[in-house]
Amino acid sequence: MMSEKKIPELVPLTKLGEFFIDPSVGALRWMVHSNKEFAQRCVVRRGRRVLIDTEAYNRWLREQSIGQ
Repeated sequence: MMSEKKIPELVPLTKLGEFFIDPSVGALRWMVHSNKEFAQRCVVRRGRRVLIDTEAYNRWLREQSIGQ
């Protein structure tokens, strides 16, 4: 029986790939700097660290796929 990795609520941008297949770190950085809605809803900044709220990211991702 395989144990599943529990996804933490806040994940550093550079570590999100350990829990999600897509997007790449470079694409995430681009989204944080160029997509204001994504940044406001999914990004938490602590000093220089950029953290992604995984629950908000999942909601945002589902909304994007519905809108296309």
